[in-house]
Amino acid sequence: MPLAQGETRVLILEPGAESNPVVCRLEHMAIPGVATHGTESNAPEKDFIALSYAWGSPVRTHVITCNQLPFAVTTNLFHALYYLRRSDQSQCLWVDAICINQDNIPERNEQVRHMLAIYQASSRVIVWLG
Repeated sequence: MPLAQGETRVLILEPGAESNPVVCRLEHMAIPGVATHGTESNAPEKDFIALSYAWGSPVRTHVITCNQLPFAVTTNLFHALYYLRRSDQSQCLWVDAICINQDNIPERNEQVRHMLAIYQASSRVIVWLG
C-alpha cells in the first residue's frame, strides 16, 4: 500500500498470549509537522510508540503475520515485538523495518528524511537493545 506525501505507516500489534504467533497490521498515518497536500498536520492521528532497536544480524530468521501475510523479521526485532505485545489490547508502534518498505528506495529515502518528525510525534520511544 503506497504512501501519500507526508504519510507513514504504523504497526498495530495485535494482542496475544505467549504461545500465540506475533500478528500485526499496518495503517497509514499523517506525520505531524510534515506538509500533506498543501496543509501541515500538527498532531498524530493516534498515539504510537516509536521502537528504536539494534537490527543485529540482517538475516531475517523469524516470521510474523502482517496484514494476514507472512513477513520475515530479524531475531532482535522478533524478540522486541514478542516482548512488547500485550495479552489484552493492541499496541500502536512505529518500527522502521516494517513501517518503511525497505525494498522501495524512493520511499525509504523519503521516510528516513521524516524520522525526526516521526520520533518527535510518538507518545514515547522504546530503545530495545536485545
